[in-house]
Amino acid sequence: MDGPDYRATARPVATVALSEGEADALLRVAAGPSTDDAFEEVLAHLRRVHPVQYGPLVEGIDTVVVRGMRTLRDQNAALAWVALVDELYDAELVFGATGCGPGS
Repeated sequence: MDGPDYRATARPVATVALSEGEADALLRVAAGPSTDDAFEEVLAHLRRVHPVQYGPLVEGIDTVVVRGMRTLRDQNAALAWVALVDELYDAELVFGATGCGPGS
């Protein structure tokens, strides 16, 4: 479908990684249940879970923090990560990550 992505205007999006202190602060102000996971552990879990389960995986969570994000060279891992991030977006969760920025 041609045209701008309507989701891009829904809310402000930071395109830089958080510092550890900023990630801690994000968790402190979370409005509801939150997760605080290492990037490598998230990727390992995604290898064991079918993408159709990513939505239920984040159900009931308000804030997600992932620490130690890095550039992915493995296409399968990258596709799983993107699918998870899409679910986070669709669920309108607060998301923050430390490590490399999204554009790296």
